[in-house]
Amino acid sequence: MIHGGLEFQAPIELGFWLCRRLRTVTRVLLRLGKFPAGSEAELIARFKQVNWPDFLASGSRVSVKFSSKSSRLSMSRQIEQVLAKTLKPIKVGIDKNSNTALYVRIFRDECELSIDCIGEASFKRDAHQKGSIASLRTSTAAALLRVLFQGVHEPFVLVDPMCGAGTWLTEALDFDSAIDQRDMVYENFPIYQSNRSLFSQKQDSQFQLVHVCGFDNNNKAIAIARKNLKAYQNTTIESRDIFKRDDSLLERAPFIDSRSHPQKRIVVVNPPWGKRLPGAGHDFLQAIYEQYQPTRLGVLIPMHWRLSEIPLSCVRQIVFKNSGVDNRFLVFA
Repeated sequence: MIHGGLEFQAPIELGFWLCRRLRTVTRVLLRLGKFPAGSEAELIARFKQVNWPDFLASGSRVSVKFSSKSSRLSMSRQIEQVLAKTLKPIKVGIDKNSNTALYVRIFRDECELSIDCIGEASFKRDAHQKGSIASLRTSTAAALLRVLFQGVHEPFVLVDPMCGAGTWLTEALDFDSAIDQRDMVYENFPIYQSNRSLFSQKQDSQFQLVHVCGFDNNNKAIAIARKNLKAYQNTTIESRDIFKRDDSLLERAPFIDSRSHPQKRIVVVNPPWGKRLPGAGHDFLQAIYEQYQPTRLGVLIPMHWRLSEIPLSCVRQIVFKNSGVDNRFLVFA
């Protein structure tokens, strides 16, 4: 673990493969070098040792993301000029609008040089996927679902009773799938283009999600969720108010449990905050338990919310910031 992320070593073909598989990350940087950088001359010498043609094709453009702390090299313009001189022989220019980005981070006269393999942030899965009010970031949803589903090996149904745009549901349906609805910067690297046959790997999955159900009392949110999930099978999206009891709910598919095909029922919810949720979070948990009777439940709430007791035990708690607010994700089982 490092400040702001995770650093690991892997064969480059595995690293590129992971760019589309790591659904929990914002971006993936490939380290091109880590070296002393006490002066401009030293920086130029080190930059020249990088095998740039592996990553930047002739005629391409790159942007530069620079940060410096406790170092004599602290001017971003200076670093851009050094890189411009270094890359000029291979006909690569500097363009602040380029989706291909070089990260130059200098701390106490030591430089880390990296190139972004993702481009646009990874949580932007698909240009056509729409959000609703205060939608949960897809990478956050993917990470929390990994916690919620840990140890679940049996077939199960996933229910989101306040689904909004359906972020929990789409990430669950794509749980072990690649992010294939968008381009990735690494696919433009010459080293990838010349060795594409190395970068295809299959992944077997034991994940057994058989159906997802999303409900919301906001018709606009339901329309967005239906649009986001229209390409998926085994989905149910309906307008429903969690505080209006429906005793027939558990008697209808896909909620009914069959002796020949037993199914666990897992519920996950990110309730709206403040005035949009009556009771400020005090009674919704009990309503969810009574309506859906889950075997496992994941709930994302602000830190200050207090929850009513239900016949499940809290087995996991993760605290983090969500939209700048201190939140906690609780798992009941």
